[in-house]
Amino acid sequence: MQNEFSRPKPTDQVDKGGASEELIATPDECAALAKRFECKSIEGLIAKVSIKPKADKMTYHVTGSFTANITQSCIISDKPVVTVVEDEFEAWYRDISRVTPFRKKQNDIDPDNDEHEIRPEHEDPEIITDGILDRGEIVAQFLGLAIDPYPKADDIDERDYIE
Repeated sequence: MQNEFSRPKPTDQVDKGGASEELIATPDECAALAKRFECKSIEGLIAKVSIKPKADKMTYHVTGSFTANITQSCIISDKPVVTVVEDEFEAWYRDISRVTPFRKKQNDIDPDNDEHEIRPEHEDPEIITDGILDRGEIVAQFLGLAIDPYPKADDIDERDYIE
């Protein structure tokens, strides 16, 4: 499946000192993202993304920020609600194509134990498959989290709806 805002970067092409880049979504990509996130429109999506490989050469620290103009429908009146969404993000990824599997680790897992330790993200990074880090999809995922799920028009009063 092709992502709406795809900016793939092979992990073997990431400079060992890290790299920063500005990503700008095309109008077609913005329209596809608007459809994905059920918005009337998304315009002017611009992101700054930095990737820094860690010393183990398989873990990547991704940081960045983005801004976009979002038009949604008010959940009460269906009027257009226009907002500027700005956010910063941080994520960790591990390229499993560079990891040597250990049978012992698999044997240490107790299948009858339902409890799992929740570790900080830098200790338990998200998995990269096929050696490709899609910077655009990372931005899209954080954009989706930043969009207001219950937009209300400015003229809506609390008495206009029941919580």
